[in-house]
Amino acid sequence: MHSRFTAVAAALIASALVSFRSLAAQQPDTASGLSITANVGLVDATGNTDLTTLSTIERADLRPAGSPWQLTQTFEWVFGNANGQTSANLLNLGGRAAYGISSRIQVFVGVAYGRDRFGGIARQFEEQAGVTLLALDTPVNRLQLEAGGAITRQRTTLGMDDNFVALRAAGDYVHYLAKSTYLEQSVELLPDVDDAADVRINSTSALVAPLSQRFALKVSYVIRFDNVPPPGFKKTDRVLTSGLQVTW
Repeated sequence: MHSRFTAVAAALIASALVSFRSLAAQQPDTASGLSITANVGLVDATGNTDLTTLSTIERADLRPAGSPWQLTQTFEWVFGNANGQTSANLLNLGGRAAYGISSRIQVFVGVAYGRDRFGGIARQFEEQAGVTLLALDTPVNRLQLEAGGAITRQRTTLGMDDNFVALRAAGDYVHYLAKSTYLEQSVELLPDVDDAADVRINSTSALVAPLSQRFALKVSYVIRFDNVPPPGFKKTDRVLTSGLQVTW
């Protein structure tokens, strides 16, 4: 089983790299306002799982020229195999539509689906709405803040349903060390409006260093904290990822 997973992982990476090299030879479609970023990397995770595995993350943003709308699609998949058994299987899919009220303010709605059986989540649906403020935008620093709410419908691997409404506050800070080299820190806070103890915090720290116009090395450290996790599971999961980032 482990050798088969290794072969599949190697094939996925090789296929991705071939596709990325092909795309790198193309010019970006600036007229459509479409940008896509993809990451393939190695994951070292501790928490509810201890593993070395494959991680793929993708994000697409579409902002038609002259339109106040921005559409965003995200995909994340982490799959691992340890000691002949599946040791990680995390999947997140998301979509979001934002409308620009001004050059610095947007309102948005979004939906997401996720599962993380090794974190106790069989399936999770979430709807979000809120407002985004571009608080700082200079050649060196960029700060974006968000506030709003979220509705979560969740089923645990124990068969328990957990539906709740949460407030949501988030921030994303980028500091450019050079033209295309930057540090990024994002934090998301989700407190349950009915249970003060039920607080979720998601944090991502990343360093991106370019190899060429399209290719870059990326190292990221993700922390997912749930103060009231499903029974029998830990509160915190940590994922360290290093790999290749491609933008076109």
